[in-house]
Amino acid sequence: MIYDVKLKTGFFEKTLYKLFISENLIVLSPVILGSNKEFSITSEHLVSIEIINIKHTEIEIKTLNESLTCILSKKTDISKLITVLKENFNKKISYKEE
Repeated sequence: MIYDVKLKTGFFEKTLYKLFISENLIVLSPVILGSNKEFSITSEHLVSIEIINIKHTEIEIKTLNESLTCILSKKTDISKLITVLKENFNKKISYKEE
């Protein structure tokens, strides 16, 4: 599955990325190639995934080395995203809503 996201890349900075989810792999790829770093996260390096729905929906991907936070597009089907994540990763996946 592919999702449009805005990766938080600075204090008030967000950059357009594509979030690719496949079996045992998450890839965050910048929309404008060459402008920013691409992230590839295997299930071995993944610690947890948290989806937070407050003002907007964010996904926080925690790895052994870093934490990546993305704002999801408003058109993202959250229940389908959670299903895809659970099908592909046996890590802790949580959902929080206020």
